[in-house]
Amino acid sequence: MKYIIFLLALLIGGNVYCQNCSDGFYPFKAGISWETTNYTATNKAVSKSTSVINSINKSATGFKANISAKGEDGKGKETFNTSYDVECINNVFRMDLKSMMGPEQTAAFKDMKDVTIEFTGDYLETPKSLIIGDTLKQSKMLMTVKNNDIMMMTMEIEIYDRKVEAKETITVPAGTYSCYKISYKSRVTSSYAGMPVKTESSTTQWLSQGVGMVKMENYRNGKISGYSLLTKYSN
Repeated sequence: MKYIIFLLALLIGGNVYCQNCSDGFYPFKAGISWETTNYTATNKAVSKSTSVINSINKSATGFKANISAKGEDGKGKETFNTSYDVECINNVFRMDLKSMMGPEQTAAFKDMKDVTIEFTGDYLETPKSLIIGDTLKQSKMLMTVKNNDIMMMTMEIEIYDRKVEAKETITVPAGTYSCYKISYKSRVTSSYAGMPVKTESSTTQWLSQGVGMVKMENYRNGKISGYSLLTKYSN
């Protein structure tokens, strides 16, 4: 990972560079909040998540946004409440893939004695400038669960074949946005007691500059399995 050497930002303060971060493909301004609603392939709303950017802080390599997120199911019951960071480094936004792991993935182990959970891997990166036809960096993350150093479970997430397909105007409940259409494939390989299980899927996302994800469609075996829409956005 390249480290930023940005003399101008050091001389006149972080706000100039932070403003540059704010027009990328992830919200990057303290106080911004948004809601994403998840639907089945038959258009039934089954869950939603709400997020808010708590703060933007200068880091050793750029700027970091701290984000709180909580989710609820279709009946309004809370399903998770967490926080994570997104970094803006040299005009590239990066997110640790472990933030994509739902709490349900580790809940079964949290009360077990002598169990340790470790995450290794790299970041999911999206540059501030996208060009149709670009291939974006792939990413991989491994979660291991051990009991007294004995391996209990592993889960590997791979995101690959990320392509910038087109530029389109998308209308969702939160409004109408000019977006870049990005497709990618993902593979989840889990192993419990030495028994591996592999799941593969493909995803299409529509990202709007300064806003982030506006729409997402998930596919299994060539058929849509569900989708997500930006239903509220406030800056």
